[in-house]
Amino acid sequence: MVNKRYLQREKRSFICIEVVSSTMPTNIINVDVDHEDTLLKIEQNNNTLTGLHIGDGNHTVYRTINRRDIFSRIGNSIGTNTHLKNLVVSIPSELDVTTHREFFDGLTRNNSIENLHLHGRGDVIDVDVLHEILKSFQSNSDNLVELYLNRTLQIQENGGEHILAATLRGCSNLTNVFLRGNDITDEQLLVLADAMKGKHSLEVLRLDRNSIGDAGCESLSTLLTNPQSNLQFLGMNNNNISNDGAITILNALEGNNRLEKLSLVNRDIPMDNVVKDSLSRLLCNTSSINSTYSSNHTVHSFYMKNMKKCLTCLLNMNKDTNKSYVAMRKILKHHPKIDMEPFFAWDVEGELTLKGLPYVLAWFEKARRAVIVNEEGYEDDTDGEKECNVEKRKLLAIYEFAKAMPLRLVPASSIKTGDKKRKKIGK
Repeated sequence: MVNKRYLQREKRSFICIEVVSSTMPTNIINVDVDHEDTLLKIEQNNNTLTGLHIGDGNHTVYRTINRRDIFSRIGNSIGTNTHLKNLVVSIPSELDVTTHREFFDGLTRNNSIENLHLHGRGDVIDVDVLHEILKSFQSNSDNLVELYLNRTLQIQENGGEHILAATLRGCSNLTNVFLRGNDITDEQLLVLADAMKGKHSLEVLRLDRNSIGDAGCESLSTLLTNPQSNLQFLGMNNNNISNDGAITILNALEGNNRLEKLSLVNRDIPMDNVVKDSLSRLLCNTSSINSTYSSNHTVHSFYMKNMKKCLTCLLNMNKDTNKSYVAMRKILKHHPKIDMEPFFAWDVEGELTLKGLPYVLAWFEKARRAVIVNEEGYEDDTDGEKECNVEKRKLLAIYEFAKAMPLRLVPASSIKTGDKKRKKIGK
């Protein structure tokens, strides 16, 4: 099946050259490769053809696509097409290497493709052909936005990681990288991570079903701690990552305010309570109010088995785009008593003063709104206000100031007396 995100991105006409299936999405046009009009549409550079999907994504037996002349003809057409932006190819293993070369030679000559998806079965693409494809995008570095290699890249052969790294480094507008099931090891990932370091355009990195271990997590942590990183989704499902590797990733997120989604699901190595405790400290460090304030308020999706309810609650808090409100909610929830004493001595000479009181009251007023406003911006969370007791805690703060500096709070009777005296003097 075609990636849903890919379908939503391009709303213009798609032509799918594939086995017709009853499960095919309704917004996909199914055509037969023997239909001459279809091939002419590709060859004549029709401006309505912006997306092309070859194959059904499930590697079913192709009816006519195995015919060498058809496959070569499509490849030549891609090479001269200037309107094609999205290309998805589910590669049949039945095709010989020569036919691979004839088809993908056109891809190396194309100058318009922005989103490239290649789906295979391990080593079905000749490695030299794939390297030529990657090299071609190095010379057209402004075009490629999304690169998806699914079970196609034998990265250990012929320095494949260095060629891929050069492509990742050279494509200045690359936002999404999917390298799924390509047997990437820690050593290769070190090279790839170095190529992506500081790449501000990169937002999504999926490395599922590879051979990445804890050492690979160290390489990825350099991406997450880089201040220029704009990575928002990191997927690492079904690798060889243990609890130590997961903690390395979580530690790297302590100063990161970009990453929103992290996936570390592993069927063979379940995450234990140590990882869950690390995640809890990342999202809400309760050792002090300052630590809670400085916690991570960005990660809102963490995919892990047997998630604790308290962690789910913290992740849901982080979904709010107003991070100031998120920090306030965490402080109010996890610090029932806020010590006012640090605010007493705001004078430059350390003298006790009421200068901090207006700021404290303003904070509580903002906090009151933080706990009653939901994610849509509506004030309806009365349970949140009741749970946090914001008004009661504001009054308690005033009482602490009054108790510490009783002579600095002028009684109301004194104010009235002073007003009357000032009026008399004015006469």
